[in-house]
Amino acid sequence: MSLKNKVYSSYFIDKINKSNELYPAVSLFGDNLEKNYDFLLPDVESKEKEEFNAIVGEFNLSKHFSGRGPTGELIINEPIADVPEKIFEDFINLVRPEQNFIDDEDILTFVEKYGLLFFNPDTKLIKDKYHLEDLSIWKQEISLMHSLAKGYYFYDLAGFEMTKSAGLKGLESLFIIKKGKPHYFDDSYKHLHDIKPINYFIDDTLMFDEHGPYDKDAVPYEQYIVKLFIKILTPRLKGSSNRNLQEIQLHKKYQSRDFLWFNFEKDYKSLYTYIWTQFANFIQERGKLKICEKCKKYFVSKVVQRGRFCSDNCRVSKSREMEIWKLVEGEFKKKGYETHMTQSDYFSKLKLSMRADAALFNKKTNKMVGLLEFKYSDITNKSPKFKYALQQMMTYLKVMKKYYELNYGFIVNKNKQIFFIDLDKKIHGEEIKNIPHIEKLKQSEYKYKEK
Repeated sequence: MSLKNKVYSSYFIDKINKSNELYPAVSLFGDNLEKNYDFLLPDVESKEKEEFNAIVGEFNLSKHFSGRGPTGELIINEPIADVPEKIFEDFINLVRPEQNFIDDEDILTFVEKYGLLFFNPDTKLIKDKYHLEDLSIWKQEISLMHSLAKGYYFYDLAGFEMTKSAGLKGLESLFIIKKGKPHYFDDSYKHLHDIKPINYFIDDTLMFDEHGPYDKDAVPYEQYIVKLFIKILTPRLKGSSNRNLQEIQLHKKYQSRDFLWFNFEKDYKSLYTYIWTQFANFIQERGKLKICEKCKKYFVSKVVQRGRFCSDNCRVSKSREMEIWKLVEGEFKKKGYETHMTQSDYFSKLKLSMRADAALFNKKTNKMVGLLEFKYSDITNKSPKFKYALQQMMTYLKVMKKYYELNYGFIVNKNKQIFFIDLDKKIHGEEIKNIPHIEKLKQSEYKYKEK
């Protein structure tokens, strides 16, 4: 079932301070938030903001006036947005995957399509036409749902033998011990200022030690996931969908781990609760969430093993990248490199830690030696767009350097030009005519394991 949400005539982003005519709306927004969604406010009292960014909806009567009725009454046709059930997918992907960044303009585009989160346009308006919402609240909820999607994604991977190790590592990075207590902690979005840190205490009656809850003899990690979801969803669905939010016992029908989950009544009264309800409904029904192998965004899939791309555009783009690889494959393999790109489980093993198009391995030792990025264009290190491609590769490499001591990267364009990156020697995108032999490069600690 979709939601029909009222929307404003237009929207814009504004910096609100005490000299702005919309500053009185700050108090109105705060009062409504405290009345309906107090859990979104800071845990401790803080001074009133002097300035903040807001997304503003403007109601223009002239755009909706269509005439008068039989008794002279005004006929107003207010615009309505049809909000689909998978709205949470768009909401999650407001986080740009390359740097876990949320752009204000992306939120504005979302709002223009679906409307504001918390209150209907018939709520009391400032100057009879304005309503605003604090962008920091938007970013707080977007990053939180994105983090939960990540946790659920890891949880799902851990349910399959082929990806179990990667999934458990992901879960272990999120469920940690702080001051002797178990917490769900994710600081991936710490660069987003003025939002609450993602830090939730988990029931300490469960078994959880310094090695995490994933030992075969410990309580199954489902219980941590369930406790987390119930803790976060309960206030967000309050008065709308959580009147019966509770843990339930499942029959051991499919897997031994499927003995505990959660359930709730499904209803919604605003776009905010609708988005959270649809997300919770998807999780409760064990929906399949994947990461697109091209753009790295999350997408909902109806198939378990197949379905690697979120759209035809990403599928075509990936196909073009494979075309570029075929152009240079022979040269790399002559120098002792391998990619394993023909293996069906290649991406399953690497997508949690690697975000480049491919990885290069030592053919003899199967240890990773570099990341490979394809560009289906004439891009060179003299091109304006190359700087962004280089920054992406540097980001990938620094992560892999931190965890696996990976040091090298290659960017290849459609003309077979190859640009080399060496972190240790501070070579950043230098064009090379000859690919260095695999034995001349330092190997990382990451090893590809055959099935």
